[in-house]
Amino acid sequence: MAVNGVDTFPSGPPDSFEHSGYYILAKQLEALMSKVCQVTGKRPVTGNNVSHSMRKTRRRFLPNLHTHRFWVESENRFVKLRVSTKGMRIIDKNGIDAVLVDIRKRGDAI
Repeated sequence: MAVNGVDTFPSGPPDSFEHSGYYILAKQLEALMSKVCQVTGKRPVTGNNVSHSMRKTRRRFLPNLHTHRFWVESENRFVKLRVSTKGMRIIDKNGIDAVLVDIRKRGDAI
């Protein structure tokens, strides 16, 4: 794009992997990569960092998520889920088939 005969982005669009556009790209990727457990629905919560002098600064507490492949015997295939450690315990307790029924009932595609 040229303004008054000067190319505003001589090295490419601002969302490329340059220093100026890297922040924009990182924010777009963060929006795509949801930090939500597919089994329990755990998501980030907000709170405070508290220093020794009791000064508080805002922060996010992220769930302990893992991308894990589970073998589904009834479908004869692997299913990849993004689950928290509590979600893994629920799958161990109830079985992957029962958990998949609940996930699909909520409308999530797997």
